Amino acid sequence: MSIFNNSRWVKIAVLLLLAANIATLILLWTNNRQSHPQPGHRQGGPFEFISKELQLTPGQRTAYALLRDEHRAGARLLEDSIRTAKDRFFGLLKDKAVNDSTLKQYSNNITEKIAALDLFTFRHFQQVRNLCDARQQQRFDAIIQEALSNMRGPALGPPPHP
Repeated sequence: MSIFNNSRWVKIAVLLLLAANIATLILLWTNNRQSHPQPGHRQGGPFEFISKELQLTPGQRTAYALLRDEHRAGARLLEDSIRTAKDRFFGLLKDKAVNDSTLKQYSNNITEKIAALDLFTFRHFQQVRNLCDARQQQRFDAIIQEALSNMRGPALGPPPHP
């Protein structure tokens, strides 16, 4: 009976230590991600980054905020459309008899939607650049790629690996 009790206590101790180790690893991982943002990512997002880097006036910030809000709303609709098209495309996996023509059609649909989002974003940044004076436009041209990398999210980046 004492061997069973000892074995039981050993099992409980091992499980408690395992749970403590897992909790420690999770805390270390989440604290590390919060205290060390990914390279190229700034606090406050692209709006704050661009506003600060271009030294926008209060009037320019207001106009840019309106453009940003319009862009967010339109981009969200386009991203939802892309996500839906991808869901339909990968839903074809259930169809054992799907042909290449159908796959190409669905794939082209996704490509067209992504191109529409890229064009929408391009036009948005043309408008932002037009808000700037000549000095700010030169700075805009120098920082735009970094600002765009700050915007990328799951919908714009590569698909996550399972």
